[in-house]
Amino acid sequence: MKPDYSKKATNQQIRERFDKDTERFSNLETGQQTTIDAPLTMELCTEAAKYANPHATELLDIGCGAGNYTLKMLSKIPDLNCVLNDLSMPMLQKAKERVSPQTKGTVTLIQDDMRNLDLLDNHFDIILAAATLHHLRDDDDWELMFTKIYKALKPGGSFWVSDLIMHHSELINKLFEDKYSDYLETLGGTEYRQKVLDYVNYEDTPRSLNYQLALLAKVGFTKIDILHKHSSFAAFGASQCSAQDVAEAARQERAQKESKQKKSKHVYTEQELKRAQILTPEDRAQVEAKKNQPAPPSAEKSTEAVDAQSLPGDAPLGDVARRFRKQKQSQKLQQSAEFHLPFADAPALASPKPPVMPMRPPVSKPAPPRFAPYQPPVKRSPFERPKVFFSAPAPAPAMPSRPPAPPPIRVTPSQPVAPIAPPAPAKLNVVTVKPGDSLWKLAQQNLGKGLRWRDLLAVNPGIVDANHIVAGSQIYLPAVVSTFRTATKFTVRKGDTLSKVAQTQFGHAAFWSCIAQANPAVHDADLIYEGQLLFLPASCKP
Repeated sequence: MKPDYSKKATNQQIRERFDKDTERFSNLETGQQTTIDAPLTMELCTEAAKYANPHATELLDIGCGAGNYTLKMLSKIPDLNCVLNDLSMPMLQKAKERVSPQTKGTVTLIQDDMRNLDLLDNHFDIILAAATLHHLRDDDDWELMFTKIYKALKPGGSFWVSDLIMHHSELINKLFEDKYSDYLETLGGTEYRQKVLDYVNYEDTPRSLNYQLALLAKVGFTKIDILHKHSSFAAFGASQCSAQDVAEAARQERAQKESKQKKSKHVYTEQELKRAQILTPEDRAQVEAKKNQPAPPSAEKSTEAVDAQSLPGDAPLGDVARRFRKQKQSQKLQQSAEFHLPFADAPALASPKPPVMPMRPPVSKPAPPRFAPYQPPVKRSPFERPKVFFSAPAPAPAMPSRPPAPPPIRVTPSQPVAPIAPPAPAKLNVVTVKPGDSLWKLAQQNLGKGLRWRDLLAVNPGIVDANHIVAGSQIYLPAVVSTFRTATKFTVRKGDTLSKVAQTQFGHAAFWSCIAQANPAVHDADLIYEGQLLFLPASCKP
């Protein structure tokens, strides 16, 4: 039974919402904030595309929004010819305004449903699709879109996706929906969280990561890779076979055919001759085929293979015995020529090798043992390097006319220099991980920028996987950012504005810009919500 999508948003409704939301998609540093790890997945997809197609010239960005992914791709591979597709014309105009100054190539806009795209075959080197495929509805839509993308790529071209996903298990879906809700609440409070969840439920029909990977393989992609997965979001991609891959596959297929044609005939061993069924299936098939072939009309029996009963009745018994013996020998020769069978009376193995004389063990004369003079134990400091003794080379065989070898020479090394103690490390502040936290979120809260999550990773070597930190664990903060660690939290009340908060907390309304800078989640300084959580820095300047 097919799902009912009649209650989902239409293309017109989706287009109208995006027409009014252009600015939210125009921040290259943060990306689309409602996507978890948006900057990281944008970096991974574009970097993977650069590695897969370093000499690319043609780019297609499906559902391009305000052009973030195209701009990021141009920072990796400059001067691409860019084709930008989106439902919203304001989004396309904003994307062209941002992309055109960054490339010497052409910038082409296509305002249409991605399912209606009429793409040239073998034209694009790279195709990107960020936060857009989840608008596809039934299986036919998904397969149609993936097939179009595969055909539009050049041999060796690549396709990269960053998108919302679902999971096969309802329980796992519920788990990640709860985590996503917590994440949205940290961005804009409970009202903002509910607003995002409402339009996701109304507009989106995502599929699982496994479904999309299997579909990539079904339409023809051979190199499929997962770049990143966090909660309900994933980044992945696939590449076509290059011309070199196709040529190599053809060579391998040709070599296999040649090896089958040159397959040598089976040589039977003595053990095989003792079995009830001696012939292999291949040889048995050949025998049956020969039996079924009609004999040529001109064939005549060899005089050597004539039946003994054809001899006259008064023939001597010696002639009959000789005829039987010749007939049997001719049959053996014929059989061995066809299947490489050894004669029954022939030895199973080749003639033995001539006996080899046993080797005598080498006679060696061990050198007489040498005894070093006894050295009494010396009590030394545990911090002193051990003394090194060098013994003289072994003396040559004693001769009557030579003096005895000199005694061992004792060499005492110079006293080592005491190591200099390293300076004591600066004291690091500590924060405790809360449910829903990530390195990106902690860096944004405590260091001012989510992009500084690598600074947290550098001072916390115990973190094995940067994508998974345990709630309740402690994270060290670099010492150079102490001003952010002393920040306080403030909950917005009804009627509050940034100027009013600055007046009450810092004594001057002009400090509102300082509060706005400390809270990247505030996109519009004139619009804050009741219940929204703000971070107030320790000190502010207007």
